[in-house]
Amino acid sequence: MIARALRVFASSSPIVFVVFAGCGLAQAAREPEASDPEYNFEVLWETFDRNYGIFGPKRVDWDALYRVYRPLVTRETT
Repeated sequence: MIARALRVFASSSPIVFVVFAGCGLAQAAREPEASDPEYNFEVLWETFDRNYGIFGPKRVDWDALYRVYRPLVTRETT
């Protein structure tokens, strides 16, 4: 019984490896480069939006600031 399970696992291991390796490549192809200014702006904005708790008490309209500054960031921004 154990020997049969090991044979099945050994014979299917290459298939499992190829499937999971392919998933990793597909994921890597979809992730933008860390040097992409638009991506970096979005990550920074979303991180502050989720984690900074005193926009309200400081009367900061974070969404309005996004609308002002997001158009200024392009792929060519340095």
